[in-house]
Amino acid sequence: MVVQVGEASPAEKSGIKPNDVIVEIDHKQIKTNEELINAIGLMKPGTHTTLALYREGKKVTVEVTIGDWPGSKDLANEGKEQSGKPANGFGLEMSLVKQ
Repeated sequence: MVVQVGEASPAEKSGIKPNDVIVEIDHKQIKTNEELINAIGLMKPGTHTTLALYREGKKVTVEVTIGDWPGSKDLANEGKEQSGKPANGFGLEMSLVKQ
């Protein structure tokens, strides 16, 4: 589940919102945060793809453009936030959803 979306991040520009539950990227099922991070990490900045997610109980599809986050390599390695921005380099902070 998305718990935070960084201001002016690729996620915010794509319309992803807190409490969205991302379940697919590029028509491939996503079960864990790690799967999502790995799938995004394998895509080059500028790649256009789709995410399927649940928002307020309804399945929604959003078009996204993978982008760089300034300093994302340093932040991801340190696992820290800077200036209130999520540290994973994608502009998202996620939490596990128990099923």
